[in-house]
Amino acid sequence: FFNAIAKTTDKINSLKEEQTGISVPEGRTVSPLMMAGLLINSCMLTVKDSLSDYIAIPLMILACVLMLVGLWKTAQKKNA
Repeated sequence: FFNAIAKTTDKINSLKEEQTGISVPEGRTVSPLMMAGLLINSCMLTVKDSLSDYIAIPLMILACVLMLVGLWKTAQKKNA
């Protein structure tokens, strides 16, 4: 889904550039890992009480790791 949005945005920007002759600056994108971590974390916070701690805690740790890696990758893209 996110790749389709990115491709569509790229196509729109290239068409705008062809039409106006002015290059469109690329926007900052957030890493899909960050989005996945946020999604898992929000789901876990929603159903935390109904799951065993043996399942909930590792999934929350996984979500935090995904968010940290996503943040790192997003910062790399910004500085590049």
